Amino acid sequence: WDGARTIMSVDEAGSLRLTAESGLDVTARYPELRFAAEHIQRLPAVLDGVVATLDAQGRPDLEGLGLRVALGERGAAQRSVVFLATDVLFAGTEPTVSRPLSARLGLLGELVGHRGIVQAPDTVEGRGVGLAEAAGQRGLTAVLARRAAAPYRSGVASPDRLQILLRPRATCVIVGIEEGAERPYLLLAEQDAGRLAYSGRVKGPRHAAVEQWLAQRAATLATLDPNLVGAPLR
Repeated sequence: WDGARTIMSVDEAGSLRLTAESGLDVTARYPELRFAAEHIQRLPAVLDGVVATLDAQGRPDLEGLGLRVALGERGAAQRSVVFLATDVLFAGTEPTVSRPLSARLGLLGELVGHRGIVQAPDTVEGRGVGLAEAAGQRGLTAVLARRAAAPYRSGVASPDRLQILLRPRATCVIVGIEEGAERPYLLLAEQDAGRLAYSGRVKGPRHAAVEQWLAQRAATLATLDPNLVGAPLR
């Protein structure tokens, strides 16, 4: 599921902490998730998943999430988020990381429902081709295959999971911003043998709030990177 990878920790008293993949505490960023404890059947609990915004068809909306992040806390009323739980690390009185994935998903189904601000997306076993076809028809970009016997691996890229793309996709970083007639262009690069190789440009955000947020971020990070290859920076 497309979204911001996050660890959700809820203690026995219902106090919430959200930790981004970078280790940053982002609890205050999503005030609408403060009552997450009401949607989890056993506490304390630690869940792995993503913070996402959903469109009218219930699909993750990355553009909407970008707007939500740019707006900050004040965006909760315009673009509320949900937490899509995909794994459970701790529940009740014991850690679950050493259990096989199949057992953890069974437990996750007992802890979290399929509606509300904390949800557990459906999983399908043994019908991968049909799932991929259905996901593609719904406009999703990828499906994730995970080994049923795998333990939870923290802080590493797990060899027990495989992302299967349903449409062409590339992981890029923004290396520059170029003025455009209606909106700016974002200059992109990909990692290539330890260096950044220029990939091309795409139209920037359609929302003024996102454009302003991006410009502020770029100003704090601006540098001339000698490892960047082939970018037509001006």
